[in-house]
Amino acid sequence: MFARFRAFLTNTLLVIASLILVLMVAELGTRTYLLLFPALNFQSHIEFRKSRPLPYKDSNYDVAAFTKESYSLPGWVTPPNSRLVIPLDFHGHYVSIDHGIRKTTDQPQKFSNVIYLFGGSTVFCNEVPDQYTIASFVQQLVNESSPERYKVENYGATTVVSGQELERLKRYDLVISWFFLMVRTIRIYPSTTMIRRGGFLGKINRFSSTKVRL
Repeated sequence: MFARFRAFLTNTLLVIASLILVLMVAELGTRTYLLLFPALNFQSHIEFRKSRPLPYKDSNYDVAAFTKESYSLPGWVTPPNSRLVIPLDFHGHYVSIDHGIRKTTDQPQKFSNVIYLFGGSTVFCNEVPDQYTIASFVQQLVNESSPERYKVENYGATTVVSGQELERLKRYDLVISWFFLMVRTIRIYPSTTMIRRGGFLGKINRFSSTKVRL
C-alpha cells in the first residue's frame, strides 16, 4: 500500500516538475526573442487610423478629424420588444445619421423606386465618410445608368444578422442584403436576398437567382 502511494506521489511530482520546466523554458525563450526582436509599439485602433495606414494613405479628407468624429457617434438603440439595432441620429461634418439611417450622398430629388441596403457594419461603413459608403457608390452607379429612377437608402447597422434585418424591413421596392457589383450589374443571390414589390413583409413565396441591370 505504501509503495503504491509512494509511486503515485513520485509520478505526480515528476509531472509537476516537468510542467514547471516547460513553462520556464517557454518564458526564457520568449524573453530572449523579445530582446532580439523588440515588439512594435502598441497603437490603439484610433491611433492606427490617424497614422494614415494604406487604406487612408491617399484620402482627400482629414483622416484624423474624421476618425475623431466617427468615434464620437452617440451609439445605437434597441427599441422595446424588438431585436433591432438602430443607430442614433448624428449630424457631423463627415457622418450624418437621420432617423436611424446613414446618409447616402447624391440621392436624386425625383425618383421612381427605392433600393434599401440592409446589412451589418460593412454596409453601415463606419470607416469612411458619407460619400464613400457602399450605398453612396451604388447611388452614383444608378444615377449614371438610370437617372432619376432609383434612390438608395443605407439601412446598415453594426452587429446585426439577417433576422434583425428582416424585422426592420417594412415596405420596399428592391432590397439588397448582400451584393456584388460588376460594372453596372448587381447580382442578387437567393441565399441572402429577397425581392418583392410593394406591400408589407409577409410570407416569402419563393426565392430566385436574379440579375438586375440598373
